[in-house]
Amino acid sequence: MNGRLIAALVALMVLVPVTGGLLYDEKIAARTDVADAAIAIGDPLADLKFVPGQRETNFAAMGFDAKEVAEILTRVETLTKRLNIGEPALDTIRALIDQTDDPTILENGLCGRASPARYTALQLLVEESGEELVVRDLTGMPNFEVQDWYSRDRPFALITAIELVENREADATRMGFGAVFARQVPMVLERKRPWGPALFKNWSWDGVKDKWRGVDGKVQAYAALLHLTLENVTGDGGLCRTD
Repeated sequence: MNGRLIAALVALMVLVPVTGGLLYDEKIAARTDVADAAIAIGDPLADLKFVPGQRETNFAAMGFDAKEVAEILTRVETLTKRLNIGEPALDTIRALIDQTDDPTILENGLCGRASPARYTALQLLVEESGEELVVRDLTGMPNFEVQDWYSRDRPFALITAIELVENREADATRMGFGAVFARQVPMVLERKRPWGPALFKNWSWDGVKDKWRGVDGKVQAYAALLHLTLENVTGDGGLCRTD
């Protein structure tokens, strides 16, 4: 083996790992750039005011159609009576907040200072029942506590996948909630139908409802409870008020 061939082999052994490392770094940088760009876009629903007079507008902004908005408003009224909302000594949501010793749980779940509260509140308002997720019955609960399913299912990953993106779909929040209750977050992250690109008609709320029966009702129930809870914590004297 001559010297020239030996030199070529040495160079190859040195350059291949270096080149591979550089390509790997470029891929990591690309993913980071995408994440940074998504965060920079901002939450289109960040300015929603959770007050009774804005319920209809807010549900429409989340992507619900007129019929669904009317049904959610009916759920809100039913919950308002059942949870004694607005009655100082009997308000269930207020009592649960007062009885929760760890303020960090409430801050992280309901105040939306780091991530949209409509997703972080899932960890407090939704529980696992067998293999299904259901909206929690707040009556009889001693306090708010983080539910174990939240860290396993990782619904917060939906925020940068379909919410904080360019060309965001108008019903991204409705579809996101649907993915949570269908327990199909990985399908969204992989952009599989019915959470696929709208360009190919693979983004479909009807597709979600047809394949996962009952999910639309759970989504409506969650939206109703979410709004009432955020009305409490963002209202006058509420936990999340900063002014």
